[in-house]
Amino acid sequence: MVKAVRGAKIMIDLCVLLSGQNLESYVPLFFETLFRNCDTSRVCIHVVEKGAFYYTGDHSEEIPWYVQPDMKYYVPGVGDNVHQYLLKKVTDEFKIYEMHDASVFFKQSTPDVPAFNGNDDHANSLNWAIKNCGSNKWIIFCHSDMLFKRDIITPLIALMNDRSAIVGVYNHCYAINRDAFYKVGVRFNAISSFRVIPTPHINGCDFEVKHKNDLACPADAKVIYGWDTGQLLELMMIAHGWVCDISGLHPLRDYVEHMGSGHGYTTEVTRESQKARLQDWMRQYGVQKL
Repeated sequence: MVKAVRGAKIMIDLCVLLSGQNLESYVPLFFETLFRNCDTSRVCIHVVEKGAFYYTGDHSEEIPWYVQPDMKYYVPGVGDNVHQYLLKKVTDEFKIYEMHDASVFFKQSTPDVPAFNGNDDHANSLNWAIKNCGSNKWIIFCHSDMLFKRDIITPLIALMNDRSAIVGVYNHCYAINRDAFYKVGVRFNAISSFRVIPTPHINGCDFEVKHKNDLACPADAKVIYGWDTGQLLELMMIAHGWVCDISGLHPLRDYVEHMGSGHGYTTEVTRESQKARLQDWMRQYGVQKL
């Protein structure tokens, strides 16, 4: 880790993972508003180029958003126009990672053959970036399908201290303390399908958490929500005494606009419905499509 020098400004990393389509609009909106509206003087930017799914089958049978697509439809890279735009911005504080091998991010912890899963892709991308995108104590993660209305970097930095672990707007724009991440040891991976069952034989406890796959879990057990990407990590950090100030309703939420397009992997119908909103953003901020 980089150690702070007395009197020196602490540097932080900022990572954005590029995946999915409409990047010829999202990417210039992201970076032009970032540099225009945010103080980036203390930021090292890391851009990870991934890929997208292009469904080439019968459109009447297009894969709905909730079905994991076949990897044969995966196309690596972000397109030459987007890549060339990013290359022009490369400096010592602006780095590009051409991570076109999908298998790096799509691995699952399963005894069977791993298949693509959106939550695993998101979580594994964050786990990879923590280790490979810079070495500063704090790293900010941003979705690529968003723009910056106001300077969110400065107030995020103000929330960073040695006892804080995660701060900011959940799944939009937030910062994580690498020291806390490594000490706690739990990764970003999402896990769901948990249940609670009564525990009359366990002293002082009313319920016990079980997974639905557990043979000891009855079919009528109460369903509980969670945990989405990073939520189990946050829970473990809080349990170990770290301060976590992260929420989808965080006061900094209005500093950014986020399309919320499923981490880039969307159907053609969804992408078409987003174009009007994208065009309005581009007109409003004077940004040109690549």
